[in-house]
Amino acid sequence: MGLDLSTSQITKNRDHYGDKMEFVAMDAASWISDCRAQGVVFLTNGGVFECLIPGQVRQIIELARDRLAPVAFALVENIASNHDITIDRESRVYGREFSFSHNYRYLFQAAGYRIRFLHEYTANGERWINMLAEFPRDSKKSAS
Repeated sequence: MGLDLSTSQITKNRDHYGDKMEFVAMDAASWISDCRAQGVVFLTNGGVFECLIPGQVRQIIELARDRLAPVAFALVENIASNHDITIDRESRVYGREFSFSHNYRYLFQAAGYRIRFLHEYTANGERWINMLAEFPRDSKKSAS
């Protein structure tokens, strides 16, 4: 399933992919609240979370943990080139679009997720992070 706030993007996705995949125009927190499934894996690619304020990112991470465990997030996200995520836990505004550079490792670990994979790199002059964070079913009790 693909989620996006933009109804025009959803229409483009439906036109391009047909019925191979379901696309819904909806806020992620609302979708998580309505979801009855467990074992969901979220994939963000190329600046999904950078458009959200820190509180919204935390809300999605924690809501998914509390409602969907086991749950995982696979992230491919931009971060600011000068954001030292080894010591700076805060999110920072950066770039031409005034996006947010979030410390994903810290946000997910603070919510009780296990970081299974973390890789930083630079591509086309931009800094990226690839991360896989999971919250297994057996951890659900300890996070409540």
